[in-house]
Amino acid sequence: MLSSFFPDSGWFAWPWAAFAGCAALAGWWCAGFAWRCSRLLLVAGQAGLPCFAAMDPGAAVLAALWGRSAKRPSFQGGPPLALALFISAISAASAFALASRYGISLAGAASALAVLVLLALAVIDAYTGLLPDVLTLTLLWLGLALAWTGSAIGLHDAVAGAMLGYGLLYALFLGFKAWRGREGMGYGDFKLAAALGAWVGPLPLAYILLAASLLGTAYALWRWKARGLSASYPFGPFLAAAGILVLGRFTELHLGF
Repeated sequence: MLSSFFPDSGWFAWPWAAFAGCAALAGWWCAGFAWRCSRLLLVAGQAGLPCFAAMDPGAAVLAALWGRSAKRPSFQGGPPLALALFISAISAASAFALASRYGISLAGAASALAVLVLLALAVIDAYTGLLPDVLTLTLLWLGLALAWTGSAIGLHDAVAGAMLGYGLLYALFLGFKAWRGREGMGYGDFKLAAALGAWVGPLPLAYILLAASLLGTAYALWRWKARGLSASYPFGPFLAAAGILVLGRFTELHLGF
């Protein structure tokens, strides 16, 4: 079964396995990083950290990245073991899928990094309801930069995908606000959709938005007895999950294979 998955057999698979192993270690670190960010954003004021960390998600992300939160007793300890294992497994599987499709290359390494950023964003949004600009905009510019190098999709497709991602969700946001008189999603969702569009282009982005909407609807129906149908849920984790699926499993959608 495994031999049918590999385009080459023997030692040719070892670089992919090593790449996946490095991604698993990076995923383990990513879980801890996202956990520290989430806790910092939630209790920054009570922990006595600078007020800008509580008010600015980007500052909180940088504080967690530099390890400032490790000095505070309330931030000691790592993420739940199940979360760390899950993030590591998804990171490794995605990296292996990327490497098996077009080798160890700039596009493969950059896409594996994008998966890590998406995983971190999913965890932070799930715990806090925030998608920090320092991560979403970094993901956006990395996607545009990769397109500019010619390693993945064309630059025109990347720009079109970014415009479609932001513009479509913003139009839905305005329509929902005019209809119900309240906001249905946050601006971070627009930026994350734009970032995903920069990585995959317009058509695969439509698959991402459809898959994210279906996942979000299924989750809301699963939770409706506990929280009711009128409850709100963060959309970022579903966008991230659909984006990882397209980037990792269906690479041909955005590489033109």
